[in-house]
Amino acid sequence: MKCLELSSLCELLDDFVKKGGNPAFAVYIMVIKSLLVDCKSSSKANQYLERMVSDGLLSSVASYNMVIDCFVKAGAVDRAVEIIEQMRDKGSLPNLVTFNTLLGGYSKLGDVHNAKAVLEMLMEHGFMPDIITFTSLIDGLCHTHQLDDAFDCFKEMTEWGVRPNAHTYNVLLRGLCSAGHVNKAIDLLSKMKIDGITPDAYSFNAPILSFCKMQKVDKARIVFNAMLRLGVVPDSITCNTLIKAFCDERRVDEAKEILLATESSGCSVTDHHSYWPIVSALTKRGRFSEAGQLMNKYHTRNVQLGCYSNRTTEPDIDVRVVNV
Repeated sequence: MKCLELSSLCELLDDFVKKGGNPAFAVYIMVIKSLLVDCKSSSKANQYLERMVSDGLLSSVASYNMVIDCFVKAGAVDRAVEIIEQMRDKGSLPNLVTFNTLLGGYSKLGDVHNAKAVLEMLMEHGFMPDIITFTSLIDGLCHTHQLDDAFDCFKEMTEWGVRPNAHTYNVLLRGLCSAGHVNKAIDLLSKMKIDGITPDAYSFNAPILSFCKMQKVDKARIVFNAMLRLGVVPDSITCNTLIKAFCDERRVDEAKEILLATESSGCSVTDHHSYWPIVSALTKRGRFSEAGQLMNKYHTRNVQLGCYSNRTTEPDIDVRVVNV
């Protein structure tokens, strides 16, 4: 929600309250989340939080957890801690969701020290860490490039009887690729399959993105082919990254093959980042008829080719080139 629209909505909400209205819990949550995440307006969000308390809308741990989640997602973890203390004072004790939300917030900020402190607090309150607890902590360790500790946590997780899921593996895969250990990421992909965890597009995207950034497009293609053999449907990031990489290498025919293979797998690609690099590469090589046919083909699908700006939709991965 745009800040101008949100400002108008807040005016309507305030006017509604002045006239004696009682906004619903869901309305306050929506507005608070937008204020914090979209407009970075914590003061107004706190005003609505105080109003929710005074109106008796925060009467359970579940309702407090939703508010805490809003502040954590905005990076206001310290304020979330204050709300938890306020919740205690009102007679509602934090539960596993509360602690996991807080731990996840610290991990996203790279504050592993406080994340571990929340883990200890969680167990002191009689809760057992679950898949969300461990995956959040592993994510924080990967963000701070503490990969050895991340894998130690992964091992400890299984010793606790908590089975990792695809998201847990994906966090580790991204961590390895961000540190430049792409071969280790490929090994982990193999372990993932052995352990009976089905990889998804995100699992394969991490090594594909890294290989492309390293200009090792043939290795990226090998990973892509393995992805298709396993029946994993690529997403737009997979497709756009590979097509751009092959077009940059002046291998436009292979880029066309990737586009065709992606669509044949069931992926619906609908933006110009998938097609325009190929159209542009064909045009530069004087293959105007092929370029025109491609444009006509996707024009019928309402794809907006527009002006290719050399932008990709890939997430940022800081690749440290090591022996790959």
